[in-house]
Amino acid sequence: MKVLFVCRSNAERSQVAQLLFNKTSKKNNANSAGLALVDFEKGLAPGRIMTELMLSQGYNDFTKQHRKQLTEEMANGSDKVIVIMTRGQIRALLPQFVKKSDKVVYWDRVKDPKNDKDRITARNKIKKLVNALVKNLDKKIKVYLFLQNINIYIYK
Repeated sequence: MKVLFVCRSNAERSQVAQLLFNKTSKKNNANSAGLALVDFEKGLAPGRIMTELMLSQGYNDFTKQHRKQLTEEMANGSDKVIVIMTRGQIRALLPQFVKKSDKVVYWDRVKDPKNDKDRITARNKIKKLVNALVKNLDKKIKVYLFLQNINIYIYK
């Protein structure tokens, strides 16, 4: 399964979710993008303070990530799109091609971090949400494989 995490500028929240998801899930893959990148931000590394926070927790791969602008192709090519923004940001920034999609999930209780305490809180909330998501996806895959095996067995 391909998962796309989306936040406002792809500097912190969606980048953290992408890294944690890819570290936690062995069967699925995630990418991330932002909605409101200004030209000079495209291709930049994630935010410096969040990078330092993630490095202090042993997530060295965080330095390899870079910011990307959300495109309709990215959303269409994903099996699940997870929007990590407040309700106000969703109303103001989320494009219609995402709002109208049936594969969108909203994590609207993770605020845009403004200081170090907010960043730690955001990272911890995202980590819990990612762990629950991976666990849920793994269960669905096991059930699907189980049902596939039953069908194969029945039709042999």
